[in-house]
Amino acid sequence: MELLPEKSLAIIASAPVKMMTDVVPYTFRQDADYLYITGCSQPGGVAVLSEEHGLCMFMPDSDPHVSYKMQFHVQFRVACWN
Repeated sequence: MELLPEKSLAIIASAPVKMMTDVVPYTFRQDADYLYITGCSQPGGVAVLSEEHGLCMFMPDSDPHVSYKMQFHVQFRVACWN
């Protein structure tokens, strides 16, 4: 984080879920940079890095009964590490 300019943020989004058809997704593969920085392989997340606050992740709540397309309409969990 020492490479970030003062009072700046780095925002990194996870890889998107790619669909074969409307109901059949391809096997999910996380973006390599996102996976390296966060260690998280769940789709739909956003990582925010700053010198002041450290790493803060925003993740959609996962519900096995809700399709991936609908997950963005539910609450996000937030976790921060400094």
